[in-house]
Amino acid sequence: MRVAVVGVGASGLATALAITDQGPGSLDLTLFDQQFKDPDRSARGFAYQADRSGPLLNAPMSMMSIRPDDDQDFARWVRRTGRCNGVFTSRSVFGDYLSDCLDSLKRQWVARPGTLHCVPSNATAVSRSVNGRFSVATAMAHFDGFDAVFLCVGWNERSAAADGCVPAYPLDETILRAMSASHVGVIGTGLGAVDVARGLLSSGYRGTITLASRRGLLPGPRIAKRISPRILTRERLHGFGALDLGAGLGLVEREAQEQGISLETPRRFLRGEVGPRESLRIDVETQDWRALFVALCDEVMADAWHLFDDASRRVFLRWLHPYFQSWCNPMPPSTARMLASAMDSGQLIVGRGLRIASSQRMMFMNGEVRDVDVVVSARRSSSESVANMDDAVVQSLLNGGLAMRDVFGGLRVNYGTWRIIAPGGAHLPIYAIGSLAQGARYYVNALDSIVRTIPEAVNDALASYA
Repeated sequence: MRVAVVGVGASGLATALAITDQGPGSLDLTLFDQQFKDPDRSARGFAYQADRSGPLLNAPMSMMSIRPDDDQDFARWVRRTGRCNGVFTSRSVFGDYLSDCLDSLKRQWVARPGTLHCVPSNATAVSRSVNGRFSVATAMAHFDGFDAVFLCVGWNERSAAADGCVPAYPLDETILRAMSASHVGVIGTGLGAVDVARGLLSSGYRGTITLASRRGLLPGPRIAKRISPRILTRERLHGFGALDLGAGLGLVEREAQEQGISLETPRRFLRGEVGPRESLRIDVETQDWRALFVALCDEVMADAWHLFDDASRRVFLRWLHPYFQSWCNPMPPSTARMLASAMDSGQLIVGRGLRIASSQRMMFMNGEVRDVDVVVSARRSSSESVANMDDAVVQSLLNGGLAMRDVFGGLRVNYGTWRIIAPGGAHLPIYAIGSLAQGARYYVNALDSIVRTIPEAVNDALASYA
């Protein structure tokens, strides 16, 4: 069996490990990624490169394993290597873990039958071979005869920056450029903007920081409370043939009642009654609704999204998606405390109603204008797909008649097997892992959600070959 994995960041590496563990002895596995040219960058992807250690992963270590059958793999690695004593660690440490997992994968293949190829080039095209299998091309070579291809091309990293704005990442470079400014403006109030603010504050920055977006929604702190759904479970959802948004929200209400949790605070968010400072409150007694939403999004949101009709999806994306992204992507409590302290002192300002920003000016819908010394862009346009649809491989599939665009982003994908759907309805053994499947699966905590889909795709590929 010949398998190709296109893109070897966190999701591509997780896929390669799963295929190695479960594949037949005669397996031939080929990995394509230009980062193989640099051992210090291999497998880290865009998000987990060596950068300053201040910004933390927004998820605890127990949610960051790339091995689907072992959710404690990362936590054990951290303890074994002595990298962190707390619940949260930095992105660069997670990058070290990925690099170590790649080394472990290579060691597995020393004693394993079959062959592992690491091609130090990005794939540029995937096409159908004459024999019905698939070919993968790079700028310099052509590889033929693959039975299955896994697309792990990552996220669309383009930001909605105006000309002259500084990109948020690499964060080390951004902080160095901003430290001498007396007032730093940041486009966005999500996790990327939080990274910039924390990076500046932890580096001793003394000037003013303004984070601004259309709604001014800050992620809340992660609440140290685990909730297991009782009403809105995967088993219950599987009993529905379809689900509209009203019925889905009704199930959320019933779940909250069953858990004894009030939903008044999220209702106040939707009415615009909650300010940025209040959103950083950490006390469990009044913020346990956050733990409920995180649990529901982690456990059942993807299945509910699959059942929603198109009208419900459109309404959700327009009115509720920004809030769910904020509520279900919480920041570490230590970061929330740091930002709250900066807001109380007046050093950090969070604004809503941002209309436009240039390199030294932020303009708001109420007519307010704020002059700043530098503007950092930490926001992806809400109108853009999180999937990188400009990727050369994606374009080759679309232009070659092997794939179709999904109206809700990414490629048309069959839910559950994660095969792409070609024009005419054929389900091809080309698997969309992660952002390319966003139309079929709603992503909140990206890595955790992606890792959950990998066994389904790998099992489908192996069953088809057998």
